[in-house]
Amino acid sequence: MIFLNTIKKRRIKKKILQEVQKSSAEQSTLSKNKINSILVFTDKKTPNNFLKTIEKSLNIKKEKVTILEYLDVVPKENTSEDYLSQQDFSILGNVKRPYIKNLITSKFDLLINLTKENLFLDAFASK
Repeated sequence: MIFLNTIKKRRIKKKILQEVQKSSAEQSTLSKNKINSILVFTDKKTPNNFLKTIEKSLNIKKEKVTILEYLDVVPKENTSEDYLSQQDFSILGNVKRPYIKNLITSKFDLLINLTKENLFLDAFASK
């Protein structure tokens, strides 16, 4: 199992690098008046007041903010889809869950990562 996790992490890192290289030519600067949608990565260590801080500092309504929380363990009673976990990735580093695949294809003007180093969120962000 440890061997498979090592392979999985290597494949995800490779995919991140490929996606970052592919999209580096598309980088552009944003101004506050052009921000219409934001994706925010959070985890259990993210402060509770982060959404109010984003709203106030960027002068944007919370309806334009999508939050994706990283969970180490997904509770069985969880009914929300706004999370990402290790189980959402195949052994080859591909995303398995349709909700996450849909988020990957969605366009966001701004991506904010409020987590510590997280390989799985990095993989998602590189898409």
